[in-house]
Amino acid sequence: MIMAKKKSPFLFEYFFGSHGFVLSAISLVCLLAYANSFQNHFMLDDNTILFGQSGVLNKSLWGIFTSDQGDFYRPIGHLPLWFFSRFLGSNYMGYHVVNFLLFVLIVFFLFVIVRKITSDAALSFLSALLYAIHPLNAMIINYITASVLAVFVLSMQISFLFFMCFSKQGQKRDYIFSLIFFILALFSHEMAIMLPVYLAAYLFFIKKECLGKIFRLLSPFMLLLLGWVIYRLQSPFFPHQFNSSFSATGNMAAFFSTWMDLVIWYLSNLLFPSKIIFLWSSQYGQEHLLRNAIIFASAFSLGTYAFFQWKRSWKSFLLMVFVLGIFLTVFSCFVNFPKVWPIIEPHWFYFSQVGFFVLLGWFLLTMVRKNHFMGGALGVSVILLLLIHCWDYNAKWESQEKYSLYWLSLNSGNLTPYYGLGRSLMDKGDYLGAKTCFLSGFKRLNYTSVQMAADLGHCLDMLRDDKEALNWLNAAAALDSHYALTYHYLGLYCNKRGNFAEAQEAFKKAVELDPKFSPAYVYLENS
Repeated sequence: MIMAKKKSPFLFEYFFGSHGFVLSAISLVCLLAYANSFQNHFMLDDNTILFGQSGVLNKSLWGIFTSDQGDFYRPIGHLPLWFFSRFLGSNYMGYHVVNFLLFVLIVFFLFVIVRKITSDAALSFLSALLYAIHPLNAMIINYITASVLAVFVLSMQISFLFFMCFSKQGQKRDYIFSLIFFILALFSHEMAIMLPVYLAAYLFFIKKECLGKIFRLLSPFMLLLLGWVIYRLQSPFFPHQFNSSFSATGNMAAFFSTWMDLVIWYLSNLLFPSKIIFLWSSQYGQEHLLRNAIIFASAFSLGTYAFFQWKRSWKSFLLMVFVLGIFLTVFSCFVNFPKVWPIIEPHWFYFSQVGFFVLLGWFLLTMVRKNHFMGGALGVSVILLLLIHCWDYNAKWESQEKYSLYWLSLNSGNLTPYYGLGRSLMDKGDYLGAKTCFLSGFKRLNYTSVQMAADLGHCLDMLRDDKEALNWLNAAAALDSHYALTYHYLGLYCNKRGNFAEAQEAFKKAVELDPKFSPAYVYLENS
């Protein structure tokens, strides 16, 4: 008697059916991709959010909830940073380790979510791997204060997972936990406002619910969102980013073309990650209107065709999540306009871009299953290229000066890299170079910041340009009368010129505004 040989499961799917094995494999993959990240130093907002006047080290636990951090009010997102800063202080490597662990959890939960949606362990792991090694997502590990983004994504993922469990088993506790983590996500990052929309897409495409039931199930989420919006609008912590009017752009053709310029930059770096920075600016206008209209029409037609082909399936759902994440940029790209050029930030999509990585993984895995050799060669090539780009991008975060120079070489439409480079030159004693950098940023962009104005005033003071130094220090005080470093610089300015009484008043003001980290203490003690 001839026994029929039992068909063995596809090897990849068999091994990655174990969550413990998956978590270990993800940890190794992430370590391989980010091994050269742990030596990267503090930079830019790291210094402000950690050690600055409004930074977490300057606050009590209660203060995290009753005041902003830098220019943002994200208390839940900043909680891990507040906690670990008590132990890590200025140990930048320790913060990178924490961010690494948070990122590993994000990638693991991505695997869990995708597997629940697709029931395909191989696809789920490949999608998680692609997400993990893509340099667009490297900011979470490289940028120390990006832990706030990790908390935001994790809160979104956990809320989504609990909602999936509720939709399957009907347990009220799962629904309540989903609501709780939605609240945590809202107080971690503003992009969490999209979660109810993603849940609606899940109910429509995966659960195939009618619109009436979708509305009933999501009403509590919408009420929470409304409450959050009302609270933020009435709160003194409402970030300046939301103060600009959507109508300020005026010309709708220019608005559309500028938005498309920003979206095309993001999409092009998803496919070919060679010009990645964590904030990309675009000059407002319609120079590329025809090109952008053709690209939009082509993408819209292709997407519509895909939805009709896939109907209500997991592919349609994931494509919709990806598209909805991009759609939000119709508003978010212009929230600073017209004070600064319209911007786009890749971390806005750290939750929604899972749709892209799953569809990319599905394409690669389909190729592998059709032709092991050709498909495998394509998949391995994509993974190796992403790893190379990731290693290269990690290296650019080595120091504030290096990253600022890299940023300016690609895009000079924001003050941040000018400030980063100028401040680095200041720290090295190159006051002339710092002055030139600050003035170049002001001239090119036609707006100022209190930090740069104060630092420019100090540089001019060190260069013995008395009149201009005082002008810029006074301008900084006018921009923000609560910025402590301005008064420290004014104290130094007055001290040098023998105005000791005025110097002491300025130093006292600096210490009063920044009681923990003000460098003015030493001048008061020595007076």
